[in-house]
Amino acid sequence: MGRNTVWIGLLGALMLGALSVTAKSSDASPPVWTSLEGMHADYVRAFVESDGFGKARITPMMRLMHSGRLTLDDKPLHVGDVQLIGIAKHDPPVVYASGFMAFQHADTDESFLPMRASRSVDGQERLILRTLEKEQEVVARTDASGLKAYGAIRATTACLECHRSKREGDLLGAFVYRLEPARE
Repeated sequence: MGRNTVWIGLLGALMLGALSVTAKSSDASPPVWTSLEGMHADYVRAFVESDGFGKARITPMMRLMHSGRLTLDDKPLHVGDVQLIGIAKHDPPVVYASGFMAFQHADTDESFLPMRASRSVDGQERLILRTLEKEQEVVARTDASGLKAYGAIRATTACLECHRSKREGDLLGAFVYRLEPARE
């Protein structure tokens, strides 16, 4: 079976909605997800519920990236990369590089992101952000680099302490996950 066929099958399984989460990130064992929505919910929870800012906020997400496993259409996957699209304090939106350290909150003040944006969003990302604004939580796309999932980051009560111009439920940004076949 060709590589494109596998990715198309994975995307088809996602669109059928036949997938559900089987573990939470708070479980003692590493999380095992069977849906992009469940995986994304755990990443957002890890990001939002982390104490403090800076490295303390990112560490739980790094644990998920290194230990969590996603299975779609019986294919084991792992998150190979995560980027952040920042829109809450950026007009136009910007994409922060992977490695988690590039999109952490500042350690010493309320400024949201240090000037480490890697680039502006492209046309496809602008369309995906519009889709996420309309209450869709996760959008999956296959491109030349493989399967990517875009997940909404929405304002919660805790977020409004810093993002004062927003309301609960507003789109603050999105995580972009690059998914790869899991190494055995």
